[in-house]
Amino acid sequence: MDRWAGRVAVVTGASAGIGSAIAQDLAKAGMRVVGLARREDKLQALAEALAADGAGELIPVRCDVSDMGDVQRAFQWIDDNVGAVSVLVNNAGVMIAQSIQDMSNEDMAAVINTNVLGMASCCREAINSMKKHAVSDGHIVNINSFLGHVVPVFDDFSVSLYAGSKHAVTAICQGLRCELKRMHSQGIRIKVTSASPGPVLTDMFGDDLRSSIPEDEIQRLLKAEDVSRAVCFALASPPNVEMVEITMQATGHLT
Repeated sequence: MDRWAGRVAVVTGASAGIGSAIAQDLAKAGMRVVGLARREDKLQALAEALAADGAGELIPVRCDVSDMGDVQRAFQWIDDNVGAVSVLVNNAGVMIAQSIQDMSNEDMAAVINTNVLGMASCCREAINSMKKHAVSDGHIVNINSFLGHVVPVFDDFSVSLYAGSKHAVTAICQGLRCELKRMHSQGIRIKVTSASPGPVLTDMFGDDLRSSIPEDEIQRLLKAEDVSRAVCFALASPPNVEMVEITMQATGHLT
């Protein structure tokens, strides 16, 4: 992680859960971390806690990634006030465990606009920043899900649309690698890693999911810190190594 010290990382959904854990670990590694989230008060509290502990720099920026205009404004502010983006971690996500026929227009839009369009627009803005500043060693990590590779069937609830949105993440990651390969001749190399955890015990882990898993297994599920360590592992890989896909699950928990 030494080569990232002093460089700029953008982490979406940084106010809680996996995003908060990643933002803290990157700050502790010496990166200048810009945390994007809708809950600016939580970002500010996290930034103050890190500063008080001397544990690194977190710059809070309010941004709703489901609003592509908001994303563009946030990245323009970063370019004007912080500098070139070297690392992007797309973590912000929405999961609504409901069958498609029962979902409202608003809920459908929230899932797709955040998980697909928000992720893609952040990738666009980060790549354009890296191109503008001729970043020769950039990295995009998209927090995917095991549901981006399979579509399980549950008796009491559905994750069909969420799984569909994460399958889109898998496809977009692969497409981005093809697009970015064309930039190698310009001296710009940007890695893309898809990180696909099984169930993670965060606020997103709702009551419906909790009720589907025995309580003793709940306590053995992945934690936000486990996913963050995997992200740092990918970032720590040497420039000539691209961690294409990282899948992880709690030991013995079949997904």
